[in-house]
Amino acid sequence: MYKEYLNSTTAMNIRKLLQPIIDKHHVTAYIAGHEHNLQYREVNGVKLFISGGGSQLDDLVPTSDPMYDPDTTWAKRTRGFLSVVANKSGILYEMFNENQEVVYTTNTQFNSTYNPCWS
Repeated sequence: MYKEYLNSTTAMNIRKLLQPIIDKHHVTAYIAGHEHNLQYREVNGVKLFISGGGSQLDDLVPTSDPMYDPDTTWAKRTRGFLSVVANKSGILYEMFNENQEVVYTTNTQFNSTYNPCWS
């Protein structure tokens, strides 16, 4: 749906299909794989993760490239995985490299009026 570069027709088509569903259901996070690296961005309040660094590695588009997506918060060409832990107070997202070291972390805190996991 989102990648670190802007010219992906497939990503644009998936975005057109899924964005209305994400908006309608107040989705807080979208997690995908396939891209052979780790990526994080936040668009319109939705946390978007790509956790596809389990085997083969793909190069990332340089930030100086005009096709680089400015919504990309963090991206790394590394093998690794995403861990997601949810509880009543929020969700913790941690990206690990192949040495099981945390390379990126972010979270979603729930408040008393909105808790999608325990309502």
